[in-house]
Amino acid sequence: MMRIPSLHSTAPLSFSPIVTPTTRPLGDPTPCAGDDSHRQAPSGLWFGRPLPRVTGLAKIRYSMDESFHDAEEKGTTELSTPRHTKKHIAFTFDDGPDDIFSVRVLDILQRYDARATFFCLGQQVQRFPEVLKRMVRDGHSVGSHSWNHPHLSTLCPEAVGQQVNATFQQIQTVVGRGPVLFRPPYGDVDQSLAEYLQSLGYHLVLWDVDSQDWQGISGPKIAANVLASLHHRAIILQHTGAHAPGTIEALPYLIEVSRALDYEWVSVDELLAEAEDQPTLPSTVAGAAGSINQDQTWKESMP
Repeated sequence: MMRIPSLHSTAPLSFSPIVTPTTRPLGDPTPCAGDDSHRQAPSGLWFGRPLPRVTGLAKIRYSMDESFHDAEEKGTTELSTPRHTKKHIAFTFDDGPDDIFSVRVLDILQRYDARATFFCLGQQVQRFPEVLKRMVRDGHSVGSHSWNHPHLSTLCPEAVGQQVNATFQQIQTVVGRGPVLFRPPYGDVDQSLAEYLQSLGYHLVLWDVDSQDWQGISGPKIAANVLASLHHRAIILQHTGAHAPGTIEALPYLIEVSRALDYEWVSVDELLAEAEDQPTLPSTVAGAAGSINQDQTWKESMP
């Protein structure tokens, strides 16, 4: 028998008040002058297929929810957990690094010996290089999230190239290697943009479980959004920043409950490496090479 904390209990969500910066250094750059092509609306295609829509709680709901309610009515939260092959999930954190929220997330991950993937903004790497170094030192994967979080589909090719190259070079300057994983801000990518980024050697990574922490919701609500949607090889979207304070509140609970349900936390590149033994990549990941191993998570220079 394993004791699982109640989703409605505040015990595992006790943290000291979070200091919230007054500003969030994200914004759209000015598009290329004299080029109106960037004003076209995104096509909403992902390699010719509709982009994933993540709204509210996912349609997949586990019997876990009913078990919690049944156990609470009986005055206990002891649930029997069947033993079987570990299921893999990849938690990802966007918009870092910073010296408050990213550091607290790293502390929690270190406490639980859990791996994750951080999609970093170039301008944040420039401001907080030591936090990026810690991400790498602690064994986490690092991907690019553009320089300053624009809607890439609204930019001309030259501006997109500047966003990608400047971020690559900034990360390379700090840790000696550049990333091959890329997550477009807002998940905003059309087919032509995806093909362009692939031509640079990037693996594009979206998500299929949205914690909705970016809405500023509480830790318990974030936990409910994520736990109701977990499945093998899921990629979970979370953020580090003042706009998502509930992430820190929910994280210990998410680690404990997901592990109790036999989920193992892995990085996105580990999911990609699994593709060597799988017929297809996860639907939320696409790349020119098809699969990679951990030694290919970094590259030495831009193509």
